[in-house]
Amino acid sequence: TGAFNFIKVFFDKKYFIPILFVSFLAVLNGFVGINVFISYAPSIFEEVLGCTQCGSGHYGTVLTLINLVATVIGMLLVDVIGRKKLVLGGLFIAFISIILVIYFLTVHNITAMLIMLTLVVFGGAVGPGICIWLILSEVLPTHIRGMGISIALVSKALIESIFISKFLGLTSVYGFAPVFYFMGICMIVFAILVYKFLPEMTNKELL
Repeated sequence: TGAFNFIKVFFDKKYFIPILFVSFLAVLNGFVGINVFISYAPSIFEEVLGCTQCGSGHYGTVLTLINLVATVIGMLLVDVIGRKKLVLGGLFIAFISIILVIYFLTVHNITAMLIMLTLVVFGGAVGPGICIWLILSEVLPTHIRGMGISIALVSKALIESIFISKFLGLTSVYGFAPVFYFMGICMIVFAILVYKFLPEMTNKELL
C-alpha cells in the first residue's frame, strides 16, 4: 500500500512538478562545489602549486572553517533578507568567484586563485548551502513533504557522490578550467530557476 501510494502521488502531475523542481535544485546545489572543494582541497592545492610539502592539508581545514562561518552568517540573514535573495546573493558570489578562479589559474596567479576558491565555498554556504534545506521543507505541501524531501535528498546524495568521486578523474582528463566552467553553468541554471520559479516563503504560513 505504501509503495502504491508513493507511485500514485509521485506521478500525479500536480505533485510531480514540485517534487521534480526541488529535487533538481538539490542536485544543482551539489554542483556549487562546497563538498567537492573541501574534500579535494589538498589535492587541488598540490596540483596547482606542484608541491607536496606546502602545507596543503591545512587548506581543507581553512575551507571547512569558511563553510562553518558562512553557514552561521546565512542563518542570521535568512529571515532578514529572505530565502530567495540569500540564495541568489550566494550564487552570485560563488559564480563570480569561480570565473575568477579560472582566470587566475590561466594567468598562474595561484594565490589569488586559492583566495577565490575560498569565496566559492563562502558564497555556496551562505546562500544555497543554508537555504536548500529550508526550500525542501517549505515549498512542498505538507501531505507530500516527507516523500518529496526524501526524493530530493536521495537525488542530491547520489549525483553529488558521483561528481565528487569522479572530480579528480575529470580534472586529470579535461583540466580544472572545463570542470569549473561546468560548475559555473550549474550555478547559472540554479539562479535562473530560483529567480523565476521559487516563491519567497519568509514570514508566510506553511500549507
